[in-house]
Amino acid sequence: MLILLPLSAIAAEEWYSAEMPVADEGNEARNTALGQLLLQVMQRVSGRLDIGEAPGAQAVIAAAPSLVQQYRYRSDEQDGQMLRYLWARFDPSAVDRRMREQQLPVWSRRPRVLMWVAMQQGNERSLLNFDNDTRAREAVLAQAKLRGMPLQLPLMDLQDQAAMSTADLWSMFADGIQKASERYPYDAILIGRLRSTGRDQWAGDWSLWDEAGIHPFDARPGELGEALADAVTKTIDLHASRFVPAVSAGGGSVVTVQFMGVTELASYGRLLAYLESLDSVARVSLRSVDNDSYTFEFALRDSVQSLVDALGDAPNLAAEIGPLEQVPSATGETAEAGKPPATRADYYYRLLN
Repeated sequence: MLILLPLSAIAAEEWYSAEMPVADEGNEARNTALGQLLLQVMQRVSGRLDIGEAPGAQAVIAAAPSLVQQYRYRSDEQDGQMLRYLWARFDPSAVDRRMREQQLPVWSRRPRVLMWVAMQQGNERSLLNFDNDTRAREAVLAQAKLRGMPLQLPLMDLQDQAAMSTADLWSMFADGIQKASERYPYDAILIGRLRSTGRDQWAGDWSLWDEAGIHPFDARPGELGEALADAVTKTIDLHASRFVPAVSAGGGSVVTVQFMGVTELASYGRLLAYLESLDSVARVSLRSVDNDSYTFEFALRDSVQSLVDALGDAPNLAAEIGPLEQVPSATGETAEAGKPPATRADYYYRLLN
């Protein structure tokens, strides 16, 4: 059963660690390297390779030594030369908080990708079994880790071999592919069709299937590992262009949202933690409380629609129509004279559990 655990859970833990060679173990060399390692982490967390150029990024990088949870050195001999490496793991919550404080995107909810690959060599076609090609497996997993893409590789055991045929994958037969994929946790399916061009060179086409449709693209040809790694890069770039909030030095829109049915302190805590985790939210603050109704103000990095979409995806929230305006009587009093008017909000939701 451990084999079938979603790789997204494993990958998310690894987003916040990185390693690089260093000249020595002195404080100056270590602190410089920690800044470069944190930049790698920020690229994964944000989904943007250019995050270091964004306003506020250098302020986060400068704080790298204070964000480290643990670090260690190791030595490795390569070509007769002994090299020293520094590995560091940064505090995930502290990094996310610092990035949000600088209005940098934190892409915490990213699609899990299941990858199927068919290969043609001469007149023969087959499905790629990653367990039989160590270099290809290492290349694709290394690139997925580098870019922070939750990646699931098929086991290609007897169950997969019975469920997925080379013909179905090559022809992109939707029913067959979806049925074979049911055993895996995924949000998107990445399909590759590679053709041998000789001397371990491969070229082909790729398609990313998700809830928005089918997105075809081409990856750079090369050795098998290179072709697979480039497909991972293109996939994460496609998803980042759709899901990552735009980098902004200033604030975006401000909206208020009222949540009803918040009857316990624990429920309030879980709700607030969820709201603060949303990629489109730069800041959330409580404006008012009226019995079991809590009204929050959101400062957004992205569009208001992105917040509405995120709240709509939450399984324990249901959108509701807001209360009707009270109509004054002839004397100017409302039906509940003397009671302060309820706080108005732009959107209303009910907490289901």
